[in-house]
Amino acid sequence: MTAVARAVGSFLAQVRGAYSKYVVTIAALIDNGCGEVIGTGSIIRFRSDVFLLTAAHVLTKIKSENRGMSFSNGDGRPYIRMHGDFLVNTKLDVALYKFPLPLGPDFSVEACPETMIAASSACSDKDILFVFGFPGEESRFSALLNGIRSKSLTYGGKPVISGDSFFDPLMHLGMTFDPTHVIGGDGEKSDLPKPSGLSGSPVWRIPWMGNVRKWETPDARIVGVSLRFDERERCIVALRIESIWELLRATGQSDTIQFS
Repeated sequence: MTAVARAVGSFLAQVRGAYSKYVVTIAALIDNGCGEVIGTGSIIRFRSDVFLLTAAHVLTKIKSENRGMSFSNGDGRPYIRMHGDFLVNTKLDVALYKFPLPLGPDFSVEACPETMIAASSACSDKDILFVFGFPGEESRFSALLNGIRSKSLTYGGKPVISGDSFFDPLMHLGMTFDPTHVIGGDGEKSDLPKPSGLSGSPVWRIPWMGNVRKWETPDARIVGVSLRFDERERCIVALRIESIWELLRATGQSDTIQFS
């Protein structure tokens, strides 16, 4: 494996360590200590408020099956059951939950600072995009731990145009997600899990600096939220951050989904 490949793998390992504290796995509760991991979300700060950000279809799936909703951060940690109303825009496929303040003592997740959320999703062809989330096939409930066993995935790719009829270049970003070209944290070839469970994952941008060794984790910014996988083009389709800003500022249209 080349030195560049090893440098990329090493950088993504740094990303996992730096940003895992902001990302959670979202699960449907069947009964106490049992459930199913559905998607991923991120905890973000906007002004003085703290929000959970995810894809709307993650919540509508849980609600349609008349299940409770929970989230967990970190392998083996207890889950937290959610109560209250989510702001949902089904057309854009995005949802937000505003946590009541002050946050309770069981809230062990950190909120991503507003300064790490990009104002624009504009990317150059040389920029690197990466997704951080929890594949469903590698996450499960553990009755013994009263929590969720989850293995995260950090994957870096390039901006790409999706051929999916769903894709609107004004609303969406495409990011390569090809299981045949995967570099692990050690710089060696690795296996890629199925993308199910990555819906709602934050998509980050690292600006190209001319040399991978110049990349720094603080330079990463959230530019979108993963919505779906385009199997034909082998890419992730994400909602651009501009639509998320509109929802945060209460200027975009939204409905509510309630969990009790």
